[in-house]
Amino acid sequence: MASSSAVAAPAIAAAPAASSSRSRKNVAPEALLSGLFQNFAAFQAQARDIQKHSKIGVDPGQALNLLAQYSCRFAEPLLAARKEIRENVILRGKSTESTRNMYDYLGINLAVWELMHELTLSTAISPVKLLQWYRRHWLEEDVRTWWQEGSKVAGESEALAPKSKLWEIAVRLALADQPAEVLALLKRAGSNTRNSQLERVCDFLQQVCTLESLGKARGTDRLNFLQDIGHIKDAARILLNESPKDHPSRAILEVYAGCSRAAYDQGEDIAAKYARTWLEDFIFSHAWVWPDLPRNELRDLLQVVAGRHEKEEIDTMDKIQYAVVAQDLPMLFSLTDSIPDMFPLYFITHFVDILFYAGRMPAAEGPAGVSHRDRYLIQYAKELSKHSNRAVRKMGLEYLKYGTEDPCFEALKEMLREFCASAETDEEMTEALEILHELDLLYSIGGEECLSRSNRLRSEGKMGGCLRWACQANLLVGGDRSKDYLISELLDDIASKEDEFNSLLAALTPLRTDEPLKKYPPQELEEMLAPITGARAAGVRSGRLYFLVQYARCRSLRLSAQPASVWAPELVELLVSGAAGPASLRRQILEEELLPVLEEGGSILATDEALNLMWYVQQVQTDPLARLRLTWPVERTHQVMGLCLSNSILQEKLPGSHKAATPPLPGLGDASKMFGPGLKA
Repeated sequence: MASSSAVAAPAIAAAPAASSSRSRKNVAPEALLSGLFQNFAAFQAQARDIQKHSKIGVDPGQALNLLAQYSCRFAEPLLAARKEIRENVILRGKSTESTRNMYDYLGINLAVWELMHELTLSTAISPVKLLQWYRRHWLEEDVRTWWQEGSKVAGESEALAPKSKLWEIAVRLALADQPAEVLALLKRAGSNTRNSQLERVCDFLQQVCTLESLGKARGTDRLNFLQDIGHIKDAARILLNESPKDHPSRAILEVYAGCSRAAYDQGEDIAAKYARTWLEDFIFSHAWVWPDLPRNELRDLLQVVAGRHEKEEIDTMDKIQYAVVAQDLPMLFSLTDSIPDMFPLYFITHFVDILFYAGRMPAAEGPAGVSHRDRYLIQYAKELSKHSNRAVRKMGLEYLKYGTEDPCFEALKEMLREFCASAETDEEMTEALEILHELDLLYSIGGEECLSRSNRLRSEGKMGGCLRWACQANLLVGGDRSKDYLISELLDDIASKEDEFNSLLAALTPLRTDEPLKKYPPQELEEMLAPITGARAAGVRSGRLYFLVQYARCRSLRLSAQPASVWAPELVELLVSGAAGPASLRRQILEEELLPVLEEGGSILATDEALNLMWYVQQVQTDPLARLRLTWPVERTHQVMGLCLSNSILQEKLPGSHKAATPPLPGLGDASKMFGPGLKA
């Protein structure tokens, strides 16, 4: 249909200034958010597959079909949420203003989506689908009212009088594609009289199919549908020509007969006579006057209809529907942004995504040049990030993974940091790091976040968790070998604070005491410090950690009343092996745990172990820097050392005893096996 240049720009095309910064309230049920996300994520995988093969050619029909399916699945969670509110809230008398508003807004969202779907993606016959859309969303109550009023009037004696209200009701029902209802009303009204004109009209209606039934029968076969419509028009025109000029039934026949272009331009068509709004005029004009117009010419029809309603008072919803039909998307999003409660981000984000893949989205706007799709993805993800449910917050991250531009990626990194910081359990933190690994951000962000978590847990007095995440940070920093000192420096700082140090020892103390002390690391420590997914599987190079773990194990054996011969040799090895423990702890081990038990006598150490201990004490006492200050008198210390060595020698000379081999010069010993080359102090 060619547009008329004489038609003024329609008043309904003017949009108010919108405020896109207005906050949106997310009150959607989690089931709705989850359903929308699952549909979104499933389609993104399909879309990427299509894009991957686009260089070798993609079947346009297949792509359009997939997109149409995506669009239809988008509506399913909205319909389910609306049904849930109606059945479990409204009908049970539990509704509040908030739930009633959401029920209404969901209905509006579905109406806007369906209109865009039919104009953009649907391959069905447009006059049928648009009339169905209008009746479902805006005429249901009216049709019910017309039928009730018509049934009442049809029983009156003057029902068929020229000025009877029955004729107007019958025409409106006919325009709403309800020929069976029109026929029923006319038969009831004429049941007590014989009227040849009425009988001919009833015979005609008896044979008329609804547009809906014709649309179902023909599917996408537009040519045969138009032939069917042509037959109905021909029959209606013949009957109209034979009808008396003043008979009120003529208006019913005019619905099915259509009109000429000249008559339409003069406003003599049935839509102009009975349409109450510009939208109703547009829908009825397409369905009954111009059913042959293809979708790409509907904007021309819209312009003509708008010219017939220049004085009509309209609201924002009218403007939104006009923008959809006119495919004026900048105006559409300006309007929806101005009423965010009615068009929440969970709707508009997916709506925009559908239009993006349909190739209908306008170019990016603003100084940042961010596309509309990515702008809404960022806004929606940030809204989800404030949700109380962590699973919903995670969905926000998933949305940003499908962004296409740098601002989206930067927003994703920012939200990932927040997601890590909000982790309350180790499982939640591990989940966050797995997302970082998937996005190849584990080493750029993960180490920093693990260290932050370690510090938070330390402030809460959770030393085990503090150590675990400090070790994870140590694995993730990468590149700089000096970072291997991170754990040792942390342990030094903890050791300087008595309460924290005692908590750390408690965390390092194993639950089981049957594991050999020579096995390092013990199983519980291995599990606690196991690398997360994607981290380099390298040991933590910290002599201090080795020292503290082994000390905690020995301490556990001592407190569980195990013989000193079980744990004392390991304490000696800790002192002489080179594994650097805190000075205060080394003094404590020597003067409060080893010397007192050796002073009691008995065979506790082997000869070589006693000699090593004597060598260590000598090194400490002659250290010019006095890095370890002993409090035991020197003479008493030497007496205990001598007694220990004598007992060891005597024990080894007894029948059946075996002298242990003297080890090489004291060094790292077994500690090097735990940490590999490069054990750090």
